[in-house]
Amino acid sequence: MLGIGNYLWRLLPANPILLRVVAMAGRRRRDLIFRTGYLAVLILAVSITIIGSQTSGGDLAALAKISGRLLVNISWLQLALVALLAPVFMAGAISEQRNAQSLDLLLASPLTNEQIVLGGYLSRLFFVLTLLLSGIPIFSITQIFGGVAISDILNVLWICAATAVVCGGLAIFMATINLAPRSALFSFYLLIALYLVGGVLLDQSSAMAVAGEPTLLHPQTRISWLTGINPFLAMRVVLHDPLYRPPTAAALGDKGWLVRWYLGSPQTFYPVFMVLVSALLLIPSVLTLRRWAQSTWSLRGWILRRLRLRPGVARRKPRSVWHNPIAWREARTRGGSAGSLAGRFGFAAIGLVLTIWVLRGYHCTLPMSRWVDRFSYDAATDSITINSDKGIENFLVSPHTTISLDNRPIAAEKLTNPYQVLETTVPPARRNELATLKLSSQPRQFSATEAGSILALFTQAELALVLLLVANTAASAVTREKEDGTLDLLLATPITSRYYIWGKLRGLVSQAAPLMGVPVAGLLIFLGYDVLAHLGGQSGPWVVHPEALVLLPLLLVATAAATAMIGMSLSLRCRKTVVAVMATIGLLVGALIILGFFGNLMLWAPGANDTQRFFAAFSPFALVQLLFIQPAGGTGEHFSRRMFVIVGALVANALILAGVWLLYRSMVHNFDMTIRRQSR
Repeated sequence: MLGIGNYLWRLLPANPILLRVVAMAGRRRRDLIFRTGYLAVLILAVSITIIGSQTSGGDLAALAKISGRLLVNISWLQLALVALLAPVFMAGAISEQRNAQSLDLLLASPLTNEQIVLGGYLSRLFFVLTLLLSGIPIFSITQIFGGVAISDILNVLWICAATAVVCGGLAIFMATINLAPRSALFSFYLLIALYLVGGVLLDQSSAMAVAGEPTLLHPQTRISWLTGINPFLAMRVVLHDPLYRPPTAAALGDKGWLVRWYLGSPQTFYPVFMVLVSALLLIPSVLTLRRWAQSTWSLRGWILRRLRLRPGVARRKPRSVWHNPIAWREARTRGGSAGSLAGRFGFAAIGLVLTIWVLRGYHCTLPMSRWVDRFSYDAATDSITINSDKGIENFLVSPHTTISLDNRPIAAEKLTNPYQVLETTVPPARRNELATLKLSSQPRQFSATEAGSILALFTQAELALVLLLVANTAASAVTREKEDGTLDLLLATPITSRYYIWGKLRGLVSQAAPLMGVPVAGLLIFLGYDVLAHLGGQSGPWVVHPEALVLLPLLLVATAAATAMIGMSLSLRCRKTVVAVMATIGLLVGALIILGFFGNLMLWAPGANDTQRFFAAFSPFALVQLLFIQPAGGTGEHFSRRMFVIVGALVANALILAGVWLLYRSMVHNFDMTIRRQSR
């Protein structure tokens, strides 16, 4: 171990890549902007928490409670920022050098593979870690009121840092074995999304629960086998979530030390495990960097060699170009590679498989101990039969009998489906006559609310992934052509600025259309199931509101167009692709965090009224929750609430599209001046 430490000590300070980045840290304007924005978001969260937690009394218990709430809010916010920013800063650590034609120079220099890989890795990781360190004074505010242990703050920082470390290791590994920037970027974001979101969703399954522990279907103290390898689950243990208390040492006494550590202290296991995983990813990157850089291996050629076939002369039919060739080029040729097509089909397949999994859980019913069905009520004798595992019970129904289904009154003759009997009461004088009968819909593996919640989480993750990909593509749409010289050729043609920018916008939105179709397809699947169920006589609640069929595609197109315009605007103003991408991602993440916080504040406020739901629809992620998560009910007051959401969503999307149009007009007006200013 001492020899390895001495080797790294000699290797890293002599690394010119790392020294250059460390020397430039803090001097560049974009670094200062990112740090300022990051701290501004944390300070805003602290201010809102303190203002919203003011109590009439100033006792120490109330102040300690405020301090605990501060730690929870800041921790979740910082982990969310790291989960969003770390992939952005880490992605393309080597492939971007290939775009700038600097990787070939590095490979031709006396630098070793270790210096190139570790230099690129640590230089990217350095900026993320400095962001975490800059947030320590914000965390120290929790020590003013007391009630927060320093060990909890350190565990939060370790978890966030470990998440950035493993993101960097995965980015370096993918950039080394796949030097195509676009396909590597898409695959990287897809893996990170599956790792973060998939772990949280699989944690809900009873199959992942630790043996002997209850599941989330019965909300008690539990922990799953995924808690020690997912940052969001490990963070719940750090923040003392009552549902995520690790098993005691006595319960794990007969297990090995590794299992006891993994289950008994997931908040300390996660950082160590992620550092080891990152090291395992860096080792093959160091060993195979020059081999992959000089390799001409391709999947198609490997398959043809295995089949003992020779690739013939490449022939293909002429392509039909759109009326706007700029849009066609951006939509077809940019995303027409084999890697991009495989990534899109994989994204669609994963989304559809997850949707079908939720649908299966919603469709499968659970056994009932007592129930009634369509044959239980006899109108001739005015009696009702209750079935149970122990036998059959017969009761008379009088005009004074109260029957309720899911807390709503229902007539006895309208009991058409199997319903679970929750409670029955009979008057003392007449034992065979019902006074009240409380029923509920037949229990399922996923209730309507649970299925809607999972679908909303899927859609939010897919929306975030689509916006990140659109932002990365749009931010490099103009700078890439500046760097390779194709923009000068385009400007020498009769193509106008209006024609060029509109073509770019249309092409970017068209390129993202297949990805945006994945959540819409999931919505159609559930809407079709609900329609067939209601036509078949079932009277359960709708999992998805029917108006989501219009509002969700409109939301996806509007937000994708706005993201594309912001990315193109910064790509036009910036000289380098890296600067444009980072600025675009920073603006996008900041806007989504502010809108998401505002939307959740309006949506989940105690006693939220129709006006608050109207303004909550202005947040894309809050609007997704409003479309998928709904209380049981059909029309009446519930329909009036939905009308406020529909109007709010239409107004919000209209404002977004108006902003896109204004930004488009501004770019068209200033296009020539911006290009001439940069050509000096």
